[in-house]
Amino acid sequence: MSDTEKPCLRRNLDLVQAAAQDGTVMIVVRDPFELSDSGNIALRSEALSVLMLLDGSRTVEQIKLELLARSARAGQLTPVPREVLDTFIGQLDQAYLLDNGRYHEARRALVEEFGRLGERPPVLAGRAYPDNRDGLIKFLDEILAEAPQEWPPGLAGKKIPALVAPHVEIRTGRKLYAAAYGAVRGRSYDRVIVLGVGHSLESGLFSLTGKDFLTPLGRVETDRRAVEALRRAAGSLAAGDDFAHRREHSVEFQLIFLQHLLVGPFTIVPVLCGSLFEHLVQGGKTRPRQVEELVPALDCLAGLLRDRRKKTLVVAGVDFSHIGPKFGDNQPAIRIASLATSHDKALLAALAARDVETFCAESRRTGDRYHVCGFSALSMLLEILPEKARGIELGHHIWHETPTQSAVSFAAAAFYTG
Repeated sequence: MSDTEKPCLRRNLDLVQAAAQDGTVMIVVRDPFELSDSGNIALRSEALSVLMLLDGSRTVEQIKLELLARSARAGQLTPVPREVLDTFIGQLDQAYLLDNGRYHEARRALVEEFGRLGERPPVLAGRAYPDNRDGLIKFLDEILAEAPQEWPPGLAGKKIPALVAPHVEIRTGRKLYAAAYGAVRGRSYDRVIVLGVGHSLESGLFSLTGKDFLTPLGRVETDRRAVEALRRAAGSLAAGDDFAHRREHSVEFQLIFLQHLLVGPFTIVPVLCGSLFEHLVQGGKTRPRQVEELVPALDCLAGLLRDRRKKTLVVAGVDFSHIGPKFGDNQPAIRIASLATSHDKALLAALAARDVETFCAESRRTGDRYHVCGFSALSMLLEILPEKARGIELGHHIWHETPTQSAVSFAAAAFYTG
């Protein structure tokens, strides 16, 4: 690496703390695009100090001097040889983990390759759920057997225009997947709008695709006319490509339940949502409809839901709080779990009451302290529901990942009319 080059670690990587078999603390670097054939990279925790300096502002020599200065301040002068740094940074480069021309060229090739596909394959089949029809049906039936036998008062027999379901790993969230999808078992819809979370969405507020989706249960056709109408309405808020759908699970997980439980064929409108943090948490807007450029897209989604020619269901495939070192907190999740749960419960109460301003105010109050990934999708859901729809919480849970001392919470809810 040249003396003038300033290496920069990609910002769209996941850095996860984990424990090796001997108890050594490791940092696992995960690339959501899976550009390298070598898979995830596991590093000793000491490497984190180097990773944090790879921000594009320092040459390798400057990084070497900064590490030396830090060790001196800690009372133990420990120089890191330049060749060691060069080798380490070179390994990151080979794995496409640096934000440089090599990475951008590899990403561009992937974007073009995915763009040429006419359909979106089931990328998590065989990993998160069985990759064959019979195995998947058995898997889903076992999960759905945990659905409540008696629905809360006021829900049974009602029309259900919208659901909130998890997108956490299916086995982890099995009881709340069952609670959400048990509510629509045996029902029929002509179209399902799936509001997922664009975990790898780099620009725009929406990622839209006209591709059909494949799963072990068959093909789900996309309502291309509705997708194009939404794309026109979203304008500059729509990403220029559909690459964020390539490995995204928040839509895929919903589809296998919908295919298994709904009666008759249906089309989908797959929508990955980006962040409204700047507008609704940092900015002065109190609800999505106050974001002027977003209103046409919200009107389009609301119009699809009102369309009497097609019975439409909206599913928000979201999770709630993400806490602990894995998500950037400086303390283990167990210490802040009660506060995160209280925050989730306040959000769920506002959802059930269909109070979008209170929902947004709660996130503003905490500054999104608990990293609720479904905030944008849920706030937009509240803006497009039928006027007479009422909500009800179907469950909430927080799952602790012991090796990383982190946790994720998720919930189920339904909106009903009639």
